[in-house]
Amino acid sequence: MKNFKPFTVYILDDDQWYGTMLHYFLSLNPEFKVKRFEDPLVFLEAMKETPEAVTLDYSMPGMNGIEVMEKIKTKNPETEVIMISSQEDINIAIQSMKKGAWDYIVKNQNANDNLRNSLKQIRNKWQIKVQSDYFSDPLLS
Repeated sequence: MKNFKPFTVYILDDDQWYGTMLHYFLSLNPEFKVKRFEDPLVFLEAMKETPEAVTLDYSMPGMNGIEVMEKIKTKNPETEVIMISSQEDINIAIQSMKKGAWDYIVKNQNANDNLRNSLKQIRNKWQIKVQSDYFSDPLLS
């Protein structure tokens, strides 16, 4: 079987400390290629590379996470979005999910475990798609 590209995760969080912590946490998994961003505009420019998953903070200067997610989904509909926010407002969570978020995670003591589980589900879905694409390749028939 051919070599698969790494599972790429982008982090967008304007809180430097939290973004660095997420980057470190996700980088512990050798199967992940992780990139961190603090500015939504720089982040959106980098979306040309089409990561498999992104984590977005809801509250950022200039535009909120839902606005960023809408731009992601327009450019890269297959990229899965996980909203990670200190906002515990259920309406924001519902709106995020309706707009296409895979998950909504509150920044609390369970956030890392919740993120790990959510990314595991996304990665499993991605691996099935990659394998399906590989085995449906007409050159293999």
